Amino acid sequence: MYILYILKCNDDTLYTEITINLEERLKKHGSLKGAKYLRGRLPFNLEIYYNLFI
Repeated sequence: MYILYILKCNDDTLYTEITINLEERLKKHGSLKGAKYLRGRLPFNLEIYYNLFI
């Protein structure tokens, strides 16, 4: 099962990604080991997520 999620960054931009482990991915983003895009845009809020059955 895949999870599509959207984060709203502190500069009001949106970041979208797909993962199989949302909790682990959010931890990586928060520790600056995730996507480079988010590194200068912390903190972020999880706006929405969907479980995708593909």
